[in-house]
Amino acid sequence: WIPLTTDNPHAAVLLTPYWLVAMGVLGALACSMLREDRWLGVWLVVLVLRAVPNPWPGTFEVLFLAVLGAWGMLQVRTLSRPARVWLVRGVTASALFEAAYVGLQWLGWDPIWRGHERAIMHLVGTLGNGNYVGAYLAMVTPLAPAWAIPVLLGGIGLSQSFTGIIAASVGVLVRYRVSGRLWMVAGGVLALLIALHGVVSLQVRGVVWTAALRDSTWWSVLIGHGLGGWISRMPSIQPWQGVGEWFMQAHNDYLQLWYEAGLLGLLPVLVWIWRRRLWEGPYAGGAVAVLVVSATMFPFHLAVTGLTAVVVLGLATAPVEADAEQSG
Repeated sequence: WIPLTTDNPHAAVLLTPYWLVAMGVLGALACSMLREDRWLGVWLVVLVLRAVPNPWPGTFEVLFLAVLGAWGMLQVRTLSRPARVWLVRGVTASALFEAAYVGLQWLGWDPIWRGHERAIMHLVGTLGNGNYVGAYLAMVTPLAPAWAIPVLLGGIGLSQSFTGIIAASVGVLVRYRVSGRLWMVAGGVLALLIALHGVVSLQVRGVVWTAALRDSTWWSVLIGHGLGGWISRMPSIQPWQGVGEWFMQAHNDYLQLWYEAGLLGLLPVLVWIWRRRLWEGPYAGGAVAVLVVSATMFPFHLAVTGLTAVVVLGLATAPVEADAEQSG
C-alpha cells in the first residue's frame, strides 16, 4: 500500500513520512485548483487518492507531472492577450526550426548531431523519432500564421508521421471552420490514407490495446491498476508476435489513463473536455490536434510534446472575451 508496509523496516520508517508529505502537498495543490477549474481539480484529487495506496515505482512521477502540468496550464490562462500572442509566436518559431531541421535531414545534412556529413538518414529532426516530430508539429500547426502552415505541414509529411498528418489536418479544418462538404472530402482522404499507410500501424496498436482490455477485472475497470501501472505490467503481458516491440506506453493516452486510473480517472477528463468545449474558440484547432494526437500517440508522456500540449490547452481554455480573433 504505502512505504510503511514494505518488508524493509528501515525503508518503511524513513520513506513513509516523505511519501505522505508529498501526497499531502500534491493533494493540497490539487484541491486549490478546484476553485479555478472544477473538473480539472476533481481529476487531480482522484489521482492523488489513487496514488496513496499504490506500489508501482512510476506512481510519483505520473502524479507529480500531472499536477504540475495542470498548474502550468492554469498559469497560461492568466496571461494577457499580448503575452498569449507572443507565446504563440515563440512556439511557432520553435516548430518552424524543427520543420526546417527535418528538411535539412531530407537533403542529407544533420548539422547538430552529424555535422555537415551528407548521408541518408532518418527524418527525425532533433527529437530522435519521426512520430515525435509529427506529433509536436501537429499541435502547433493550427496555431501558426497562415503563411507558416504549409511549412509545418511539409515537415510533418517528411517525418512520415501518420498521426501527425491526421491531427494537423483536423486541427486546421477546425480552425478555419470549414463546411460539411469539405469535411466529407477530408474523411475520404483520411480513409484513403488509412488504407495505404495506417492499417498495419493501427493493427499493431490494436493487438496491444486488446491485451490491455483483457487484463482487467471489474475492480480495475473502476479504479485502474494504479498510476505507473502500464509500464510495470504491460511489457510482460502484451504479445510479441504481431507487434515486434514492447509498448512501454499505450500509444493512446485515453486508454492508458483508464488502465492506470480506471473510469474514476478517465471520466473527469472527458467531462472536462466537454464542459470546456475545446473544439470552439480562437485556439480550438490546436486543442483538437492535441486530442487527436493523444488517441494514437502518448504526447503527455514526452517532455517536448507534453509541455507543448500544456501550452496549447492553456491557450484554448483561457477567457475568450479579449481574444476575438487569433493573432495571424
